[in-house]
Amino acid sequence: MNIRSPWVLAMLVLGAPAPPCLAETSAPGVVAQPEVVPGDEWVYRITTDRRGKFSEESADSVVKRVTATTLLLSTTQPGSDSPPRESLVGRDWDRFRNVNGADVVVNRPLDFPLSVGKHWDSAYSEDNPNAAHSREIWRVTYTVVGWETVDTPAGKFQTLKVEGEGDWKAITRPGAVAMSAAQPGAVMSGARTSAARTVVGRLYRVLYYAPAVKRWVKSDEEIYDTNSVRSERIEAVLQSFKPGAAPSGM
Repeated sequence: MNIRSPWVLAMLVLGAPAPPCLAETSAPGVVAQPEVVPGDEWVYRITTDRRGKFSEESADSVVKRVTATTLLLSTTQPGSDSPPRESLVGRDWDRFRNVNGADVVVNRPLDFPLSVGKHWDSAYSEDNPNAAHSREIWRVTYTVVGWETVDTPAGKFQTLKVEGEGDWKAITRPGAVAMSAAQPGAVMSGARTSAARTVVGRLYRVLYYAPAVKRWVKSDEEIYDTNSVRSERIEAVLQSFKPGAAPSGM
């Protein structure tokens, strides 16, 4: 398992320029689950810093289908020859996949309805996720901090700031690489072999959810190794949003 897989925004997307007035003018007390419709489209610019090595890319996704429990997203990278990747996500933008033979939510960045002070947990464990680890455990507690105005290339938005703090834990295999800076999904080279041991690190995430675009307009994620040194940071910023056509009768 790659260290980025549980938490990174894998369903970010490119859309047409946003309308000039997308920002909310007031901050309601409770924010309901958004009415996502087929054709809703977003573009984010993603900047990744892995121990001083930077990269940038765009991701383009559009909603293809909406059911009572899931959204079908088609995601592409502009300029790439790769075909679109179609994936299911939950109505709370939660991500799920098969873990140890069961369908498991591996990240729940939002939990509607949202209100200031609300908090929830997102956690899972996985046996034999990769060649280096016999077990990995991921835990994050999210809290709705308050309302903030955020300025992006897509416009200025009234947003709910949501912070997530947590940790990761990995149990190395006997004889596998074991270093104080070991990370889930990362096979270190040049280190001595050892008996099985437990290594731990921390996670931090913040996202700014804008009701006007039905998703966050900015997110920042940080992963720390066992020495509390940041090993990775991923920032996503909304570039544009294009709403789909509302079903008749709405």
